[in-house]
Amino acid sequence: MVFALACIPGDGGDDGAGGGSETTEESGATDTTTESTDTSTESTDTTTETGTTESTDTTTETGEGETGEGETGEGETGEGETESGETESGETESGETETESGESTDSSTDTDTESDTTDTETDTGGSSCLLAPDIHEDNDTLETAAVPSWNANQTWSIRAHFDATLCGGDDDWYYFDLDVNQLEGDGESFLFKFDVIVDGSSWCGAGCGESTLPAAPENTIGVNIYSAADMTLLHEKVSSKGRLDLEGVGPIYGQDIVVQIYGLAEADFEYQLNFEVRFDLIEDECEC
Repeated sequence: MVFALACIPGDGGDDGAGGGSETTEESGATDTTTESTDTSTESTDTTTETGTTESTDTTTETGEGETGEGETGEGETGEGETESGETESGETESGETETESGESTDSSTDTDTESDTTDTETDTGGSSCLLAPDIHEDNDTLETAAVPSWNANQTWSIRAHFDATLCGGDDDWYYFDLDVNQLEGDGESFLFKFDVIVDGSSWCGAGCGESTLPAAPENTIGVNIYSAADMTLLHEKVSSKGRLDLEGVGPIYGQDIVVQIYGLAEADFEYQLNFEVRFDLIEDECEC
């Protein structure tokens, strides 16, 4: 701005000087206002630019954060791409967090699975027996002993025979009710015959050219035979070839008998059981 100064003579000098001073002050005030206006304008511009930039950045980052897509942050300018790159970096961290969370979920699932597996093994005793239960199950204890039906009850013989299964580590208990027997004659002549034949073995064995099983843990079977009246042990025997045969004589076999069949933990098999009390004058049917 240009200021013009004039010399005014005489009496009006003070007034003129005063007027000039007022003019100068007004002019200065105007300049100040103008500068203030410019400053306000610049401040406004700055605020506008800053607000716009922050708003744009925030909108872009927020949008990308919500959609999780790097393409949303794509801009026509390099700045937009840079912001997109930063947002993708943030997504990567978020993805890692989700992955870690997912791993935690998987770990929980594995734990549940292991827990389920442990429960299953406990319920079955750790056995993997695939044999179907026989008609006398559940007879794993003396208290739950099965009472087989008689296939014949005559004056000269009372007998029962049936097929059964045994899973490793289990017992099969049977209660034979001989009070119903119709045997005649002297009890001193009662002949008790008991046979167990594991599947793969045979009644008469190799002596008659029939099949046999080799000695092995999986073919091992045992039996205990008791008098039901007082649980006196009458017989006990173990065979590693899957074949048991026992005999006894006397009036005790005209009374109730309890039988316990058992095997080793690794022995799962099907077997045939034959129980008979008869007169000793009856010939054995297994003759070659």
